Amino acid sequence: QRLGDGLGVLRVCPSGDHQQGVARCARCALRDVVDVHFGKLAWGRETATSYDLKIAEQLYLHAVDDLIAETQGKQISRWLLPLGNDFYHMDNVKNTTLNGTPQDVDGRYGKVIEAGEIAVIKAIERMMTKAPVDVIWVPGNHDPTTSFHLARTVKAWFHNEDAVAVDVEPAPRKYFAYGKNLIGLTHGDSEKHEFLPNIMAQERRPEWSKATCTEWLIGHMHRSRQWVTKNVDQHQGTVVRVLKSLSGTDSWHFKKGYVGGQQAAEVYFYAHDGWYAGHNVVAARLK
Repeated sequence: QRLGDGLGVLRVCPSGDHQQGVARCARCALRDVVDVHFGKLAWGRETATSYDLKIAEQLYLHAVDDLIAETQGKQISRWLLPLGNDFYHMDNVKNTTLNGTPQDVDGRYGKVIEAGEIAVIKAIERMMTKAPVDVIWVPGNHDPTTSFHLARTVKAWFHNEDAVAVDVEPAPRKYFAYGKNLIGLTHGDSEKHEFLPNIMAQERRPEWSKATCTEWLIGHMHRSRQWVTKNVDQHQGTVVRVLKSLSGTDSWHFKKGYVGGQQAAEVYFYAHDGWYAGHNVVAARLK
């Protein structure tokens, strides 16, 4: 079921009656490979580690395989795949972000776009062999235009595939309801992170009031961090998780001293009856 109200599509895990739903939707796996920055160029002699289009593609697909492997032995009923979150490093043929900040980019615009499309399609094809995939577009600050068209390409590619659903709604914040879980998705560059729990409660009042697990998953900062609000009634507090990034460090960030973050990807598990069931982290690898 898909519900739209101007605040982003709310994707609801299908479940017949309650008992059948619990059996069929035992656990949702949220595969979070955020801030990949496809197209970023970094020269190792200048930035300690190299990063280019080929490296990004290898890291991304290896991370997909490793995260799928982390689900072995678990009853996964659905995948949730946020798409965007600075998947691309640039937003136009001038190799700048939406706001016009120049970026070091590896290759021509068309080459970067095509490589990203192929990588995402391969990733979804691998994921759907295990469970249906819900793809949700989350605009980043580097790639709101390029990732939007990436999501539309993915939607068109899988338009005849029942196992893949793609949300390309324009809202910057998205929500995914799975059983008694309500998961919020946003890039994390605009809203104050401490405001996100209240934003969820305001924008999704009916679902929030029924959920026993409420969490936000955001990117942008390229390193893990976590906040938890105070307990309210049956809620155990809304958790705001900042996720790791696969991306290497470019010259600007290296010069500013933004170094030391682990290049990694993560998969989060949510049980249908409303609880966070743990997560696994896989380190970036080229081989």
